[in-house]
Amino acid sequence: RTVREQRTYSTQPNDREVRATVVSVIRAHLLETAPVSWSDKDFAFTGAVLHNADLRDARFAGERTSFDGATFTGERTSFDGARFTSKTTTFGAAQFTAAWTTFRRARFTGAETSFMGVQFTSTQTWFDRAEFTSKTTTFDDATFTGHVTTFRDAEFRGASTSFESAHFTSKQTLFATAQFTAARTSFASAQFAGKTTSFGGARFASAETSFVGARFAGETTRFDGAQFVGEETSFDGGQFAGERTSFDGAQFTAARTSFVGAQFAGKTTSFDAARFAGETTSFDRARFASAETSFDRAQFAGKTTSFDGARFVGETTSFNMAVWGRAKATFDDVTIGPRTRVSGLDDPTQTNGVTITANGQPFTGRTGPP
Repeated sequence: RTVREQRTYSTQPNDREVRATVVSVIRAHLLETAPVSWSDKDFAFTGAVLHNADLRDARFAGERTSFDGATFTGERTSFDGARFTSKTTTFGAAQFTAAWTTFRRARFTGAETSFMGVQFTSTQTWFDRAEFTSKTTTFDDATFTGHVTTFRDAEFRGASTSFESAHFTSKQTLFATAQFTAARTSFASAQFAGKTTSFGGARFASAETSFVGARFAGETTRFDGAQFVGEETSFDGGQFAGERTSFDGAQFTAARTSFVGAQFAGKTTSFDAARFAGETTSFDRARFASAETSFDRAQFAGKTTSFDGARFVGETTSFNMAVWGRAKATFDDVTIGPRTRVSGLDDPTQTNGVTITANGQPFTGRTGPP
């Protein structure tokens, strides 16, 4: 019977040279080319203080790898190219305070990868091209501050990917062209409060994708060109409170797409050239309070599209050149603000002959319940 060795390292809080030496020795034994490898050992860095931790290309292949409660200090913390194949890899409640924190091209496999409750306060936090293929990957309750947080081109596979209740307050939060293919992907109740949040070109291919209750309060929120496939995509109860919200060119082909009860404020909300091709698309009880709301050139190609109970209370709402295809479109019990101008629903040539109805009657956007 093989007995696994667990190595636990701790250092005095002010001895930076010792910490750097310890990490350097560990890394040397975790490289793929190490003459004497420690990669198959369990590692517990619980509560450790690691200064300028350089663990690039390290291989962690023991039963368990833990950085729970660890603190990463200095100018740079790097796990670039690291491979985590342990059954469980956890960074629970760790604190990354180095100026730069990078996990570029890092790979996480095994049963569980957890960054739950982690605080990233680095000026730059990069997970670009990282791959998460564990059965469960969680960043629940994690906090990202600083100038830039980026997961560009990252891939999330496995059974579950979760950023529930995570807080993103970095000036820029970027998930551009990231790939989410886990069975379930959730950003439920996540908070995005930096200047710019971008999921531009991201692909959500999970059976269930959830942004339920998420709040976007930064200046600009972009999902331009994002793709939502699978069975269900939900932004129910989401709040978009920034100056500009854009889903231009986004593709919604999930069987069910739902923005029920979502709230849109700020200067502009745009779904221009977006395509809704699933069975059902619902904006029921959504509130559109942006000065300008636009669905120009949007395509509604699913079986049913509904804006039932929606409130349009901004200055303008436009569906100009929208394509309704075979969709049954209803605006039952909608509210149109007294100074709100709705366009694009009153011209049969613009609605492809599809009858837009409200409470069983043709609806042009000019009238509605008081």
